[in-house]
Amino acid sequence: MKSGTYTEKVVVDKDNLRLVGENKETTVIDGNGTGIVVYVEANNVEVSYFTIQNSGFGLTDSGIY
Repeated sequence: MKSGTYTEKVVVDKDNLRLVGENKETTVIDGNGTGIVVYVEANNVEVSYFTIQNSGFGLTDSGIY
């Protein structure tokens, strides 16, 4: 993904996937304070070179689940 701030939730449901940001300092996935930011429900998934921020506040909320 190109550098920038992406205000969204990401669901990865495909096996053998690499989700790679352009630069961990400037490629941001922002959960806007609600729920899980990146939800991985597949096998052999790599998420790298991102800043992941602003998940929800509940016990089950996280940056990456």
